[in-house]
Amino acid sequence: IADADDADDADDAVQTLQCNVSSVMANISPKRGSISTIIRSYKSITSKHARKLNSNFGWQSLFHDRIIRNAPEFNRIEKYIIENPLKWELNKTQK
Repeated sequence: IADADDADDADDAVQTLQCNVSSVMANISPKRGSISTIIRSYKSITSKHARKLNSNFGWQSLFHDRIIRNAPEFNRIEKYIIENPLKWELNKTQK
C-alpha cells in the first residue's frame, strides 16, 4: 500500500511531465500569424460553417496543402483544376 508521500511524489512527477510537454509543444507549435496558423484557422472556421449545411462534411484525405507562390504556378494549377475532370470523362468513354 502506497503512503501519502508516494502519492505526492507521483503528483509531482505528473505535473513535471505536463510542464515539459507544454514547453515542447510551445516550441514546435505554429507561431501566431504564420501561414500554418492562418490555414489551420481558415480550415477550422470553414469546417464549422460547412457542417451546419452538411453534417457529413469532411476534408479530403490523402492530400497536402500547397501555397501558390507566383503567377506561373497559379496558371498551371488553374489549368489542372479545369482540365482534370475533362480527362476523367475521356477515360470513361475510352473504356
